[in-house]
Amino acid sequence: MSKSSTPTTCIYCSGAGPFTIEHVIPAGLGGDDKRFLLKKMVCGDCNTKVFSPLEADFLRNSTVALGRIFMQPSGRKRNGESNAPKFGGSSKHLLDADGRFKEFDFGMYGRPIILPQIVQSDDQTYNSSSIDIDSFRIFVQDAQTIMDDSLTCVRKMSDDEGSNMLATNYIWSNKQYVTAGAAEVVTKLPKKYLWQAEMEVVSDKNGPSYARLFKRRNGQLVIKIGADRDIEKVLTFFRKCFEQIDLGSIKEKNIENPLVSVTASFRIDIFPRMIAKIGLNLLAYLTGPDYVRISQFDQIKQTIVTGTPELPIVPEQMRADMLPVFAMVPEGHHMFVIAEVPMPNGHLQIGVVAHLYGSQVENVILGVNLPSSKLSLPVIFTVDYRAHVIEQYSFNAFFENYVRRLQETNE
Repeated sequence: MSKSSTPTTCIYCSGAGPFTIEHVIPAGLGGDDKRFLLKKMVCGDCNTKVFSPLEADFLRNSTVALGRIFMQPSGRKRNGESNAPKFGGSSKHLLDADGRFKEFDFGMYGRPIILPQIVQSDDQTYNSSSIDIDSFRIFVQDAQTIMDDSLTCVRKMSDDEGSNMLATNYIWSNKQYVTAGAAEVVTKLPKKYLWQAEMEVVSDKNGPSYARLFKRRNGQLVIKIGADRDIEKVLTFFRKCFEQIDLGSIKEKNIENPLVSVTASFRIDIFPRMIAKIGLNLLAYLTGPDYVRISQFDQIKQTIVTGTPELPIVPEQMRADMLPVFAMVPEGHHMFVIAEVPMPNGHLQIGVVAHLYGSQVENVILGVNLPSSKLSLPVIFTVDYRAHVIEQYSFNAFFENYVRRLQETNE
């Protein structure tokens, strides 16, 4: 990789830093935390304020998220631990043997896991569920800690009001919760709170649920209530439930072949923007930062950062040329190819072609009318998304490696 001879500036916004280490390929997609990193190329503002939300949308709220939860056993390691990939979705419901809807989430390889929860059936009754007794016991203890004599509920404001939230305080008085003042706008979550969300219009054979309180995989406690329900009465109901629960009387019952329902909305621009960012990162890794700072890359950078203008239509020839290569991708691997196409004026067109989770293909033109990169393209990167290992190959080296693996398999 060549060294930069120009003053250090961010390759995306031209800012002077401070800089953070940027993964060439996201760790959540199977990238390596120790190799294939960009150093002193991407500033902290671009990394945290622009790319972190873009990457989260890509990994959890795009079409690639579906392949990820069923094929990739773990996402990025955090605090030394690996967790199953997360899927966003506005709601995830499982129908149990009694015809009741339960909150669930995806576990390893897409296995549905019932979250610990209590569902209010009417003003007097409820039912409870969890993946196991231990998880439910911890859920009860956490809920009892939060639902004490002073309780804070936090909910999102409307989308057009940025990241602000509304926090409402309640106090326990005369064996019920009552509101303690008007809701306040906050920008950070308090240390102890109950997340409030609106109940989806869901009815099972027992009729609509009044409310439900459950614990997400990240540890957050959530209360969902219908728009027509009195929040003070619902909070009071759940506190009394937790005071009366007899953990020793709970019986376990498996749910065989459950039906699941997922509601999600995807933005169609997220997938190509993220592939464009990975492609530009790969090109910067290969050439050094000076080459990707030239003006011919300004438009693709603007699209990656802001979403506009829309990405140009990619010639099918580039995709067609890569189809034989995709057939060589080992199972459990992604492939990214940086390729070039000569232009009639003697300049180059450089693009990236991505093949994810065995089926999803996206190709993006990174720049046109480009001078020579002095690279021998195409260059191929494979990502073992189960082991989090990236490998780089020339086209010939990749083909030789494929033939060698094929021979070893047949022996």
